[in-house]
Amino acid sequence: MAGYPTVYFDAWKNDFTPEPLVAFISEIDQGLSPFFKGIPRAKKYFNEAMNSMKQVLKPALKATMFGVAKHGLGLSSDHVVKLISEVSGGDTGVATREVMPNIADIEKGMSAAVDAALKQHKNTKQSIVTFKEKLTLLVAALEESNDVKLPIFIFVDELDRCRPDYAVELLEGIKHLFGVPGVYFLVATNMNQLGESTKAIYGAGFDGHRYLKRFFDMEYFLPLPNSLAYSKSLFLNVPLPPVGLFYTGFGGSISFENYDFLPYIFSTCADHFGCSLRDQFQAMKIFEAALYSVANRRIHIHC
Repeated sequence: MAGYPTVYFDAWKNDFTPEPLVAFISEIDQGLSPFFKGIPRAKKYFNEAMNSMKQVLKPALKATMFGVAKHGLGLSSDHVVKLISEVSGGDTGVATREVMPNIADIEKGMSAAVDAALKQHKNTKQSIVTFKEKLTLLVAALEESNDVKLPIFIFVDELDRCRPDYAVELLEGIKHLFGVPGVYFLVATNMNQLGESTKAIYGAGFDGHRYLKRFFDMEYFLPLPNSLAYSKSLFLNVPLPPVGLFYTGFGGSISFENYDFLPYIFSTCADHFGCSLRDQFQAMKIFEAALYSVANRRIHIHC
């Protein structure tokens, strides 16, 4: 797409990161920066947008800290003392003497943690607003330039192969952060499989497909490639041994001059067993590994 600012994000390759948006924003930064070098205003707004995003990506308090704060604030001092006394063997007096001086400090620390979390949430919301404002100004600056075409295209691939929480968090982040005119997302994914993944987070009875429709304005379904044509493309990259190495065991080698028939057999079997494209690709890798293992030895085919 010559002239259009584009970014390609392979979600599967970045699935190892705990925070989807960190990897995603990093790819955005690396992918779009070169387009704005000759457009000072666009570069300025882009850098400001990235700076505001740093606030959004700041790690929040650990989940365990939230759990402790919630639990601690939900208990009275007497209840805390009672629980600790039970752990110490039922000696309430000992527990009270040893723990009571620290209860005030614990509650003070919990209160400070909640205040910090609320402040972080407020700052994050404002940073999201700022990010979208700067992104809007960026698009406006690009409209005035003759060097770059609009819209900005961001491609997200292999999302259905990611772990469920990663896929959902990435989609939700994109929806909240990049809802700006002039920025288009193209997500290549298996909607049925991705819908099933959401059930791992929201429960077995959750309507994953309806939920995913919140994120996509339009859906396009690409036709499957011709089975035989795909089979032929797979065999192009397989180093097949000399024809004469194959034999049937019924009096010599198989009488054929080339391997043109193999894609036909492969595609017929794939169609019969309902193999997906990925299944066929993986089967071909197994076949290729088997060929390497036999090297140049004769191969007995059972007919």
